Amino acid sequence: MTPGHPVQDACPHWCVADHSPFQEPEAQVHMGVQEEPTARFTVRLVASRDPGTGTLDGPYLLVDAPPLASDSPEYELTLDEARTIGRTLMDLAEGGAQMSSRPARVTADEARA
Repeated sequence: MTPGHPVQDACPHWCVADHSPFQEPEAQVHMGVQEEPTARFTVRLVASRDPGTGTLDGPYLLVDAPPLASDSPEYELTLDEARTIGRTLMDLAEGGAQMSSRPARVTADEARA
């Protein structure tokens, strides 16, 4: 992570993204650690903050699963898989809720302006 970069300065506590100073801040997203509650699903928190206004877009839970082999949009889960996925989603949602109620951090330059 690069201290002093506009996106980095407003980084939530759960963000593990390396915000490069060579990328436009608008193109960057805060990303949490990718969790794998089961072998078939991955979940992570994502959010972005407008560097000009400080407006938060998110956080959201990004859920990824492999494409289904059939035409059915349904997944069959064991009860243990469902519990594990549910706990992971709740834990991440609670962490994201804490972030969405926090104001954006103000940089030293913004405080002087």
